[in-house]
Amino acid sequence: MLVGMKMFQILLTLLNTPYVWGGDTKADCGVDCSGLVLIALKAYGVVDQQTDLTAQGIYHHITNQSHQMIDIHNANENDIIFFGKSDTRISHVAMFINSWQIVHAQGGNRHTVDLKTAAKQRAYVKITPARYRKDIVAIVRLNL
Repeated sequence: MLVGMKMFQILLTLLNTPYVWGGDTKADCGVDCSGLVLIALKAYGVVDQQTDLTAQGIYHHITNQSHQMIDIHNANENDIIFFGKSDTRISHVAMFINSWQIVHAQGGNRHTVDLKTAAKQRAYVKITPARYRKDIVAIVRLNL
């Protein structure tokens, strides 16, 4: 755990980092949604340093532990929000920075594999309202 930093604050240091499919470190020249959230989860020991998960994998990993599912009206900083068609079809993951905004790697897709494409798609780590999408599947509060 990083002393004095909240989990979401780690992700705020990555604002404007390009979205790159499969990226999970700045060394990859960018991050995707799951790579971004994994950075915070690894820093706090929720997953080990060698873990590489998709948004679906993160959902299964943390919901198989004793973390609490919450309603969007009770969401707060560090809560993790999952988007998709169902709990078996998670397509996006982000983290709350307060009760109504999330930080996430957004705007790219599986074809966003380089910085030129990311720039063209305006795909990068950004802050948006949590309700910018209607396909919210779950919100999980980590027991840290």
